[in-house]
Amino acid sequence: MNQHPGILESEITADFPDESKFRHPWETPIFIFSVFINVAIMAGALILANARAEWLAFHPFIHRHINKIRILDMGAVFVLPAVVFIRNIRRASILGNSVRLSRDQLPEIHQLLEGHCARLGTDQVPELYLTDKAVPAPSQAFSTWHRDCIALSARFIERKPEKSRDVLSFMLARELGRLRLGHTRPLYEVLLAYMSRI
Repeated sequence: MNQHPGILESEITADFPDESKFRHPWETPIFIFSVFINVAIMAGALILANARAEWLAFHPFIHRHINKIRILDMGAVFVLPAVVFIRNIRRASILGNSVRLSRDQLPEIHQLLEGHCARLGTDQVPELYLTDKAVPAPSQAFSTWHRDCIALSARFIERKPEKSRDVLSFMLARELGRLRLGHTRPLYEVLLAYMSRI
């Protein structure tokens, strides 16, 4: 039985490209390199924080920030528990500042999401939210423990959603891709914590 109403069976069973081609060939090498750089930066900061050498006095920038580096040193111990906490706070922010879309609430947008999920063969449709301030980007996917959600910014949606169907379709597909390729997993976010800042 079709779990995605409004989606033709022929669309679900249509030939689908090899999913391994969705990942850019440079993604894994760049990810590994980025993780290596992040670990090297953290290791260097930890060494500096624990070094009590006289040479620090001759490097005013490092000497001025050594207390912050030591605080980060202690904070590194709490990174993994903090990530779980931050991810749940982020989801709570979306829940508190958004409207959840469904087959009854703006069904045109929700049907687009269901259509994309059907094409991917995904049974679990992510929760979909419309917000005016919970996300700065046009759209953003998030994950928490056993839950995925996508938040769409109201600024990028027309009063009549059918007018921005192509834009909405692109935004939803992009965020589904992030979820599908694991870009919202906790370890991925932790290991690339500095990259978004850089």
